[in-house]
Amino acid sequence: NIDKEIEFYDPKDRDLSDKEREKKNKEKEEKAKKEKEYEKEGKSKEKHKLSTVGFATQAVFLDAESGIQPDSKTCSEYVLNEGSFQIPVHRTGLSKGQPLSERSLENNPLRKCCSVLVRLVRAPRSADGLQVLTSKDIEVEEEELERLGLLIRPKPYHLAKYASERCKPTPMEAFLFPSRLEREKNAMPAATSMVQSTGNGELTGDEERALKEVAVFEPSRFSEKLKDVRKKVRDGLKSPTMPGLINNSFVFQSIPEKGFLVAVDGMQGVPSHLGYGWVGCLVSSFPPGSYYNSEGQIVTEVKCVTKLDFKSDIREPRWLDGYDRWVGAEPSPTGMLCMIIDVRVVFTQQMSRGLFGARKKKMDSFELNQMGFAILPVWDSGEHYTVAGNYQLPLYAMGPT
Repeated sequence: NIDKEIEFYDPKDRDLSDKEREKKNKEKEEKAKKEKEYEKEGKSKEKHKLSTVGFATQAVFLDAESGIQPDSKTCSEYVLNEGSFQIPVHRTGLSKGQPLSERSLENNPLRKCCSVLVRLVRAPRSADGLQVLTSKDIEVEEEELERLGLLIRPKPYHLAKYASERCKPTPMEAFLFPSRLEREKNAMPAATSMVQSTGNGELTGDEERALKEVAVFEPSRFSEKLKDVRKKVRDGLKSPTMPGLINNSFVFQSIPEKGFLVAVDGMQGVPSHLGYGWVGCLVSSFPPGSYYNSEGQIVTEVKCVTKLDFKSDIREPRWLDGYDRWVGAEPSPTGMLCMIIDVRVVFTQQMSRGLFGARKKKMDSFELNQMGFAILPVWDSGEHYTVAGNYQLPLYAMGPT
């Protein structure tokens, strides 16, 4: 029965010595032990893991004459690019040595349906005009900062005050936005747990009590007791190295009408003595597993991987079929969906023993045999998120039951 949780091992572990593998397992055990201790103390660092959502660029200055971002050092006059902007977010940043500009990330993959709201405002100057003023220069209440022009609050998004020309939805985003709007609206996480879980300082009793009265982390509603909270949160968001990207697989739930793509690229470690002339795959979903429930009759839920790259190594065969789209797949009663990869091989030679040892002998007739089965989880149990990625799967000798 394949309708159960399947454990996959890191292929890199295969190259480790027994001593290295033992050391790695010991490190994992120690890490798990520390996490349990943190949970007991209410200080689980994994609760709010620092991650990178994406990258965005925005021109701060423009050429006074052309009105675009300067692209050379010869530009003598430039102005502040004042205004409110909605900027697209990309999943990857700049390449090494790539020049930085507002358009540097245009060809990078988008973080779909995600954008950043940014405002650029001309700062007021001191009475003599020699110094640019900031809120840090004047110790007054926020209301006074607003009067002096040092604090300008953003306008609500629905008033369309943000320039959004760069965020024109792609066809895929236009399809995804309705499902985004149907999601349950969640408030920002409580500052108490955020500060404590990032391990950057404890909140005082007064701060914890004050935060219980403020459900959403809004600076305009801060009381005097919460002055240091913002600093503690900012410190928690700092990292000596760039944190890893969020898992893209869990950004959108799978949409049956759009489906998902599966490509079987090849095999590793095929015994060279098998004497095969061709190898391919039958790919089907479970459920329904129609091919195996109909005594091997060809059904529409089966796709064939047949374009063998005859230039590839016989021990590492590769296929050139690429992606197949699966639309309308339904999960099992437990919520899991898997792909069954049935590897078939045509033998053209067989091993025979003689006076001088084993040797390959050409067969009079070719045979098609099952080499084995691999199982690829598509959705986690109970969660309809496509577990996208590149996987090296073990091949089982016994088929699905």
